[in-house]
Amino acid sequence: MQTMAATTAPSTAPWTELFEGRDGSRHLDRLRRIGLRITGCNDLASDAVQEAVIGLWRLRDDLPDDFAAWLGHAVVHRSLHLRRSALRRRRHEAIAAKQRLDSNSDPLEALSNEDLAQQIEAALYEVKAPYVEVLVRRYIEGEDYEAIARQLDLPVGTVRSRLARGRALLRERLGALGFDSDCALCHGAKPEPEE
Repeated sequence: MQTMAATTAPSTAPWTELFEGRDGSRHLDRLRRIGLRITGCNDLASDAVQEAVIGLWRLRDDLPDDFAAWLGHAVVHRSLHLRRSALRRRRHEAIAAKQRLDSNSDPLEALSNEDLAQQIEAALYEVKAPYVEVLVRRYIEGEDYEAIARQLDLPVGTVRSRLARGRALLRERLGALGFDSDCALCHGAKPEPEE
């Protein structure tokens, strides 16, 4: 005679195989790498893996034959969805920021700001790659040192030194374009609004 718990409880064999011990760690690492390749972000990759595992848990009474492959497909689909959502959000935020900028300034000032932004962006991307990446993450995307270090898998000290070197290279490039060498952007500070 079987008890009620024995008849309704899912088998733990697939879960043990997938998530425990060295093999479990290997499976989760593989799934995270798949998510990271698609999303380009550790946090989104972890979210995709978590959502896929929850989806598999919901199917615990009717597990697919090859649940490891099912998980891989689920991570791919969830990663693609998360990436699309993040891109839509960024586009929406960029449009909203542009509308706010357009509504608060006169056309001549907006054109001047757009030209200035293009010159600064061109100078920024002439700086060497490892420095550009930390500059963009810090000053354009607004990330803190620890977040940049985590995402790039670098020590915080390396992030800080790359920021300092990147600012110096940007300062040289902007100086060549005729910008003032005391420009706040080149020193890592955001310009104060005029009163």
